[in-house]
Formats: sequence, C-alpha cells, structure tokens
Amino acid sequence: MASRLPVIARRGKERLSSNKLISMRTRRAIYCLAGGLLFSAALLFAAKSSRPNYNGKTVVELIRLVSEYQFQPAGANDAAVHDAIVGLRSLGSAVEPVLVDELRAADRAWHASYEKLRLRMPLAIQSYLTRIPPALYRRQTAVTAIGRLASISPVVERQLIVACKDTDPIVRERAVLILGYKGSRTQPTLAALSEAMAEPLLARRLSSRGPGIAGFNFEADTVDGMIGDLDRPFSEARYQAAVALGNKGTNAQSAVSALLKACTDSNAMVRVASVKALGNIGIGASNSLPALRTMSGDEDSFFRSAAVESIRKIEGTLVK
Repeated sequence: MASRLPVIARRGKERLSSNKLISMRTRRAIYCLAGGLLFSAALLFAAKSSRPNYNGKTVVELIRLVSEYQFQPAGANDAAVHDAIVGLRSLGSAVEPVLVDELRAADRAWHASYEKLRLRMPLAIQSYLTRIPPALYRRQTAVTAIGRLASISPVVERQLIVACKDTDPIVRERAVLILGYKGSRTQPTLAALSEAMAEPLLARRLSSRGPGIAGFNFEADTVDGMIGDLDRPFSEARYQAAVALGNKGTNAQSAVSALLKACTDSNAMVRVASVKALGNIGIGASNSLPALRTMSGDEDSFFRSAAVESIRKIEGTLVK
C-alpha cells in the first residue's frame, strides 16, 4: 500500500493539473463568448445611429450635441450646436427612425448585463465597445432635439403623444410644448395635451414660462410657417402667428384666407390679432372686406373696433 502512494499522489496531481487546464480553457471560452456577444450588441446598437450621418457625425451624436448645449456656459460651443441643428434639419425624414427609437428607449435587463461585462473587459477592448447610456438620458436628449427641428412629421408626432405620459417630468413637459406649438389639431393630439395639462405643476410651468423653459424658439421665419402656426393646438402659438403675419404687412398677402379662418378662432386674442393682420396687409386683403364689415357688428367691442380699423386701412389703400 505504501508503495502505491506515490502513484496515487502523482495521478491526483495530474487530475488537478488537468482540471486547472480545463478550467482555464473554460474561462477563456466564456470570455471569448462574452466578448463576442458584447461586440455584437455594440455593433447592433451603433448600427441604428451610424447612418445617415452629417459631416462624419451620426444622428445620435447630433442629437446629443444639440441637447447638451444647455449645460454649457453661455455662448460655449454655439457654432457646433448650430451646425448640429443644421445637420439634423438637412437630413430630413432620414433622422425620424433614430429620433423615434431614442424617444422609445427603455432600460432593458440586458443593458445592465452588457455594461457590467463591458466594464470587466480589458481597457483595450472597452474602447471598441459602444457604451449604452441610460434610457432616461436618451429620451431627454431626443425630445430636446425634436424641439429644435423646423417641423415635426406625423410619425414623430405620434411618438410625442406617447411621451406626454412619460414617467419623467422633463420628457413630458417638452413633449407637451412641442405638440402645443408644432403639432396638429387632430383628436389624438388634442386629447393627449388636454390630459397632460390637467397636471397642475406642468400647467403652471408652461403658462408662466412657455417655450423658454426648454430654450425652444418656435417662431416661424417664413410666411408659410406662420400660416401653419395659425392652426396649432396652443392658442399662444396661433396668436403669435397672427401678430407675426400682421408685422409682415403686404408681404403676407398669401395668408389672407388663413387669417379669415382665424378670425373665427375660439380664442379672443387670436381673433383680434387676425383681424388686425388683415388691415396691415392692406390692398392685398381687399377680398376680406365683406367679411370684415360683418365682423364690425360683432358684440365683442375689441373685435368690433379691430374690424372697423382694418376696414379703414384697406379702403385707404384702395383710394390711393
């Protein structure tokens, strides 16, 4: 028995060595598999935003650049932010799938697992793996970038309606702002806005600060854009559009029919501003005189006075 002990010991050492070798191979295989899965996940995540691109920047990079300016000192990176906005607008509908995907972002279980594995990889490998930001950050940057587009499409509008019920107050607030100033007056949009504005804190913040609360500038710079804004959900947007068209004077002749329609708006301020705008257009709005004469008999004294004044202005240009 004593003579067999060295043999048993030797065989035990061989088995231990073999087990260690198998264990090392297993670990290597696991690391290789995990690395492969991480790399594949990174490629899939990056592929969503890699095309199209603008000046070498992906859509997601443009979105984040446009959104993060608010965290910089005043005037910092203004040129880069402006360029990113130009990039998003120039890409047009091509950016919509990425914007919608970012606005739908939700934290998944595999995201956390991916990040844990990524951080356990050697630094040389980590540099090749895309970091997946938290879903909340992705939704906030997406909705902020949408607010800086010239217009929103029906596809984006539908996702903003969903965002009006987001768990994050910033996403909700900005979705409501964009829909109110840039959305359509369809039933789903109006219903979503009505439900969201029933939240007291949100309603107070928006009524007191408006678009400035998010650094948005929704003022249209073309007559066509102003005409479109005469039919926005928020009365403030319609009022601003009517005033802006009035300031355009004779250059807003193409807006006469839209302004006549706005004279029947549910908001008194919009009605008065629209009537005044017709008077400022002058001779180009001469076909609105019959309607204005009818309006001059309205029971609302401010509206009636505005109509009389506009008739005087238009008739004055006809005499000349």
